[in-house]
Amino acid sequence: MDIIQILSTIKGKVLDAANFELLKTAYGLQNQNIEQLKNNNTALKESNDLLKEKINSLNKDNSTLKERVLILEDELRLKKEDSRSQGLSEVALAILGKCIKHDVTEFNDESMLGSLSPYSRIQVESAIDELEKLQLIYARSIMGGFGEGTDYSLTAEGKKAALKIPSE
Repeated sequence: MDIIQILSTIKGKVLDAANFELLKTAYGLQNQNIEQLKNNNTALKESNDLLKEKINSLNKDNSTLKERVLILEDELRLKKEDSRSQGLSEVALAILGKCIKHDVTEFNDESMLGSLSPYSRIQVESAIDELEKLQLIYARSIMGGFGEGTDYSLTAEGKKAALKIPSE
């Protein structure tokens, strides 16, 4: 019902009971519409407030996740730096472990062979080659005589790798 149309039809006329009821019904419906709009407005405000809370919660979660990503990126960077020590053979780990256990950064391959008795000469020499290729150790000097062996030193990366080996 269009209230304006009803009012224009009764303009200048005496208001009888039928027109009064018609107006009363129209205004009642109008009032119901207004109440419904108020309820909808209140519901939209509540929904808006809930969405704002959700945005704040998501922003906090996003911030937490960004911090976690930074932490994981740091861990990944450290793991990449430690990648040289990852995948080392058991004998290579044993050599680095001996260096830490005896608090040395230099060793002779012959003395190392003697202290790693469960491993064969080939295994120890192979492990020393492995450590050299990964640049965890380097040969300092090769002695001239037979049986005196080669002296090796741990590189900075080798020291870091050795420190990360679990102690016995």
